[in-house]
Amino acid sequence: MIFPEVPFPAMVCPEREGQAIKRYLQWTAGPGRVRTLQAAVPFSGEDFALFLDRFPGTYTFLGVRAPGAAIETSYPYFGAFNPDERAIGHGVRAMAGCLATRTRTAGGGSPDHQH
Repeated sequence: MIFPEVPFPAMVCPEREGQAIKRYLQWTAGPGRVRTLQAAVPFSGEDFALFLDRFPGTYTFLGVRAPGAAIETSYPYFGAFNPDERAIGHGVRAMAGCLATRTRTAGGGSPDHQH
């Protein structure tokens, strides 16, 4: 794939790692609370792409919209951004749990460990 370098390279996340995170979150949060986004917004302006150019990783959105709020309130780059800050603790625990599971399975198992 060829992507423009200016201002940032395109952010491309490896599918295997993304699917592993998805399975973990479906197991812990419930299948109805996890969605896969593919090119929902142009990611060529996301500076995290610079990190992903040097190190393997993936990009995971944390749903921060308050119940009943407009969708625009959940996007950090929109003027209407107004996150439900209670989501922060959920996200930290979910990602820490996912990383802990991956670390435990890295020695003898697969990071795609099925729960």
